[in-house]
Amino acid sequence: GSGRRYSAAVSGPGASVSGTLFTKDDLLKGFMLIGLEERAGILTSMIREKTPLSSVNFEIMKKVATTAAFPADIRRKKFGGVV
Repeated sequence: GSGRRYSAAVSGPGASVSGTLFTKDDLLKGFMLIGLEERAGILTSMIREKTPLSSVNFEIMKKVATTAAFPADIRRKKFGGVV
């Protein structure tokens, strides 16, 4: 399949965030983040583990990389603890 690129720019009080996610074949293939570097680990993990985008809430992920985009059973397995 062909690759896709998703861009976002979010600003708020004291914050300016922009980023681009690169996808292909239902996988995250790369990303660029400016102003939200602490979320890079979640995206790096998705690339390394080849997490299918269809298994996460990608609409949330396009706005902000968060563990909330993963289903509860995967969050328990990946991150442990109460979800």
